[in-house]
Amino acid sequence: MKKHLLIIVSLMIMTLMVRAQITITQTDFPNIGTSTNWIYDTLPAGSIVPGIAGSNLTWDFALLHSHTTSTYNYVTTSSTPFASSFAMANMSAIIPGTYYYYVNSSPSSVQMWGLGGNILGTGTQLALVYNNSETMMKFPSTYNSSFTDTSFYNRKFFYGQTVSGYYIDSVREKQTNYITSLFDAWGNLTTPDGTFPVIRQNLVKHTIDSTWVRVQAFSMWLAYSHKNDTTQSYAYYTNGANEALVNIIYYPDSNVIKEVDWIHATPVATDDYTLNNEIITFPNPVMDVLNINNSGNENVYAVIYDITGREIINILLNANNLVTLNVVDIENGMYIVKIYNKSGIIKSEKIMINH
Repeated sequence: MKKHLLIIVSLMIMTLMVRAQITITQTDFPNIGTSTNWIYDTLPAGSIVPGIAGSNLTWDFALLHSHTTSTYNYVTTSSTPFASSFAMANMSAIIPGTYYYYVNSSPSSVQMWGLGGNILGTGTQLALVYNNSETMMKFPSTYNSSFTDTSFYNRKFFYGQTVSGYYIDSVREKQTNYITSLFDAWGNLTTPDGTFPVIRQNLVKHTIDSTWVRVQAFSMWLAYSHKNDTTQSYAYYTNGANEALVNIIYYPDSNVIKEVDWIHATPVATDDYTLNNEIITFPNPVMDVLNINNSGNENVYAVIYDITGREIINILLNANNLVTLNVVDIENGMYIVKIYNKSGIIKSEKIMINH
């Protein structure tokens, strides 16, 4: 009897462990219309450290600060000024006042193809296109999944500036990146917004960066700089946040934390609530009208949140009733629909609004 009981208990523990290990897929990354709000902690508290690798760990990052912020807006490549240079990208991330980043997002991976903007600091808008794209993530990502990647670019740009009395007509930039990624830990992470199940990406990036300038007086290329750096970062991913919930970045070739990037979010923690088939939300993506059909025998409430956790809509769904919501005035992006009965939440799912 005791032997059988031990077997049952062991199976229960294994089941709980499997359920605790989340999986990151393309749906957990931005889509066209998504906006993500990054917060930068440039002086992180001493308690905010990656710690060891392993299973069922806890990280307490409740003391994260907000020193500066930025917003990434994801749009179609065709709507950007550098579209003709990035036919291989299906999405662009706009960082106001800085750059356009170009990526290709697919069910198997996210690849970065380069950037456009004031790259050389001269005011001239240029496109830097990778010869071989950089792999940012592969899907699905689970505990112990890994990948390696080599990306590079080798580009020449018109410069047209005088430096120290010499006219430099062109600049050549060459960079090669060697990446090793391993999801080396899973557990629960606490931020100022709450506690979330996460898996951790341990990423090492070795970069060889060289620059040459062409001085008109000599009619030749001269070596200007050469850097060889290794950067370590730890990114903590949860379901429904669109980006890493927390990202710890170290200075190159050191054990000193440079900054911690994080986002305000109320992600969908698990898939436990997606199995309720009595309440159906459609279509998805949504253009102007969202339908929620409650075929169950009890009245419930539907609450729609944006990705920061702000409540957008709160409406009663009567039993055996279809409700039609006009969402034409809601901004494009990812939203979370949660269904509540008198006992609590019974369903949660993500929707995309894209007018």
